[in-house]
Amino acid sequence: MPVTSAALDDLASFLQRAVLADAGGAVRLQVLGGRHGAGGPQRPVLAVTVAPLTAGARPPARQPGQAEVPTVLGMRFIALTGAASADEGAGLDATVPVRGVLDRLARTHQDLGVPPERIVGAAWAGLSPPRGGWSASGSVVASALVDAASRGADHVAAGQARGAVWSAELPGTGGAPSGMAFVAHVLGFLPDATTSDPDAPAELPVLRSGAWWRLVTPDGHVVARRPAALAV
Repeated sequence: MPVTSAALDDLASFLQRAVLADAGGAVRLQVLGGRHGAGGPQRPVLAVTVAPLTAGARPPARQPGQAEVPTVLGMRFIALTGAASADEGAGLDATVPVRGVLDRLARTHQDLGVPPERIVGAAWAGLSPPRGGWSASGSVVASALVDAASRGADHVAAGQARGAVWSAELPGTGGAPSGMAFVAHVLGFLPDATTSDPDAPAELPVLRSGAWWRLVTPDGHVVARRPAALAV
């Protein structure tokens, strides 16, 4: 797929962070747009989705009343510089190994090839966040997200259940799970505490659509879905 070299470098950095969170992880690649809409042709984009936080393919048995780990995804959207090829057109929707994409990125700075291997056991890849129907649910400052991610990681390291830690509500968001802070932090969506960006937004908006929440940052989106029984 035709992508600028700068976008490929950005994608490599994003996926390298995803590997740190899940060494054997998968990435979902979707080409969106590229068709004619009411306003004319829609420029195609590549939606890149990873899942640093899920219950896993075989989650451990939970005690009655114990919280389940929420599904939290990280998303980046990359503009394609031309029409996708016939075999990688608007219908592309493939879940592949993250390391397979990184290997290809290491060999090219002009085009993004899709690895032939497919991952079929990633349950999260079958979930698609709503494309519409989002409404404001709250907002949160980036520093509060960094603090929540650090505290949560410390609690998990101390032996607390991941479900209890990462399903806890983020204050000011209208019910979004704290796992969103963790994913935003590990994927590099939050500013470094040692730097000051005058253009960085004072607060990051949180949106909701049904059982889904979306955290919007300048560098990407974090979307989370609580288990149906826990959705509020």
